[in-house]
Amino acid sequence: MGEIPGAIPLAILTALRDLDMPDDRDELGLSHQSLNLRRRLGLSRVVLNQIRRYEAEREDVTADEVVSLFRLVARRTDAAAIFEAAGHGIARVSMRNRGFGRGIAARLLPLRLRRWRAWKWSGRIARRLCPDSPVRVAKGSRALEIEGGLPAHATDCGHGCALLVGLIDEVLEQYRATGPRIVHSRCEARGEDLCVWAYDETGTIAS
Repeated sequence: MGEIPGAIPLAILTALRDLDMPDDRDELGLSHQSLNLRRRLGLSRVVLNQIRRYEAEREDVTADEVVSLFRLVARRTDAAAIFEAAGHGIARVSMRNRGFGRGIAARLLPLRLRRWRAWKWSGRIARRLCPDSPVRVAKGSRALEIEGGLPAHATDCGHGCALLVGLIDEVLEQYRATGPRIVHSRCEARGEDLCVWAYDETGTIAS
């Protein structure tokens, strides 16, 4: 299944930690043991040590390692929210590492061209997440398609596919090219032939 950037599992664990963090940080003191089991997972020593490891090593990891993490998170009732938050984090890191902040001119292009670039960039990141799967930007740069992708096959329920929803949404935001919300319209985990992320067809795309 190839290797996957360590930034991807790092983003998932960071999202898990952040969502499990109490609103009042003082709760992490003497009352830490009273936190429910769901919240204690994201604040566990194992998770925090793994975050430090990914931050320090900054290397690719095996796909099997990422699959195991997807399956662990998918068992939670808030799995989709965790994966979507992770997608936002992955996109932000990818664009920062590629010097996107220096390409302000890209955000001054016509909206249609900004959207085209945003979908292309989303496809580029998706190929790192699914190195052995066909990834296509389709429908006039208004949808992303993946066959046999890791998110769908690592989680029977398909919650892992929410990662791409967050990823695409964040890239569009960075390009100032947002429009209708992004939906996961087709999913292999639901028995369909491929996964598709696209604009919500019930919305109206701004010109």
